[in-house]
Amino acid sequence: MKKRIISGILTMLIIITLLQTSVLAGDKDDSDANTNSILIEYGYTDGTLQALPNDDKNKIADMLRSSSDKVAISTHVMEVDTLTEIEMFLSFTNDELLSMGMSQNEIDFNQAGIQKVIEMTDENLKNECGKDDLDIKLFRKAVENGKNINENQKEKDTKIFKNKVVASGSLSSSFLTISQGTVDNSTSDAPEYRVVASYSWDRVPFWNFNDSVCIAWGGGFNTDAVSGSVSYYYAVDGGYTGDQYIFGGYADSREMDIEQIPQSGVKYSFEESFHTDNLNPSQNKNGYAALTLYQTQYQGYDTLVTSQYAHREWGWDGGISLSESGISFNFGGDFTTSDQQYSTLHY
Repeated sequence: MKKRIISGILTMLIIITLLQTSVLAGDKDDSDANTNSILIEYGYTDGTLQALPNDDKNKIADMLRSSSDKVAISTHVMEVDTLTEIEMFLSFTNDELLSMGMSQNEIDFNQAGIQKVIEMTDENLKNECGKDDLDIKLFRKAVENGKNINENQKEKDTKIFKNKVVASGSLSSSFLTISQGTVDNSTSDAPEYRVVASYSWDRVPFWNFNDSVCIAWGGGFNTDAVSGSVSYYYAVDGGYTGDQYIFGGYADSREMDIEQIPQSGVKYSFEESFHTDNLNPSQNKNGYAALTLYQTQYQGYDTLVTSQYAHREWGWDGGISLSESGISFNFGGDFTTSDQQYSTLHY
């Protein structure tokens, strides 16, 4: 009898434990859904939300629920024209690309991708890649322009390309979304802000090089908890659209390289892609750059904190300029940048 009673009690305890676990799991799912919903309502996208660290995601959502006036969120979408990037790539010699910092693997991978499309017939591009006559015409023209510049050794500064091919808004574009979230954690004695810039690509951009996110501010704020991470996804297994790859499954996450300019800015750098082999590249899909800004006391002023994404960056002179008109980053070489995202700091 005792054994049956004990057995019955154990069975009941197991059932209760399983029920509690099920309820807790359901509560967590509901909580996550509620957190995501409020962040999207206030300006995040699914992509930039996915890139946020969980701790920052929850703290931003909690502050929105309790004191929404202490949170500033801004989001921008940047378009990158793939045809322009293809034209630029083809305009450079192999030695020039190496001198800019590209590896031979990266060069070979890009060249193989372009060559694959060049060799496709117009009919294949229509049927297999969903391209229309205009897409195909613009692609052929971009290839022709790039090769002509390369063969004739014309000036390589893209700012003076007179006839560069642009297909804004077409299937040949990739879009990057960047969101800046700023949370005011200040006390009555001293100012403190948490700033997180998260980004997400909708499709793999053509150009595989170095990208960066920069955060800059005025007012001489100090920094703490500086971190940045980028998530890479396989490109090949996601499919191919004729002039760019689509993201496949998750591959790896890596810490960003961090360069700090004391009391004024931080640059977070990372590779656009890395290759375990030429057939299976991993591409930067999303990531975040974060820091905490603080001072030991108030001085009675306002300033700005801003973030910006630079795609296909060839150089950096470490410069961040602060003035009454705003904040500027001094990138070197040629690049495509997002609009700067701003929020105000009181100190």
